Amino acid sequence: MSAKLLPWLQERAAAIATLEKNANTALHSNGDEPTYRDFMHQKALLLAQIARDAAPMLAAEKNHPQYTQISETLESFAAGANNALRLNSIFYKSALLYPDDYQEGEPNNLERLILSILP
Repeated sequence: MSAKLLPWLQERAAAIATLEKNANTALHSNGDEPTYRDFMHQKALLLAQIARDAAPMLAAEKNHPQYTQISETLESFAAGANNALRLNSIFYKSALLYPDDYQEGEPNNLERLILSILP
């Protein structure tokens, strides 16, 4: 994996985790639903752009054995986020990256992707 793509994915995952943490604090500690919605919208925007933003770095990985999996997974994240934005669904935005059987403390789907490509 290139010296650029993996750290970039890790940075993007950290940014999303920060947005989610801030959103949960806004909602559960402060009762501030508008701020919660704003953070979830920002999360969806980051994910909607993830495949496009990663494309130049991913292009350098065409010979990587997981190239297709990584590319398709990022496209799937972007498609889900674009649907959430189009529908303007707060539930959909908050559920992005989380499988139906998600248990608290487990990695989300972006974190799982990162773990699968770590050397």
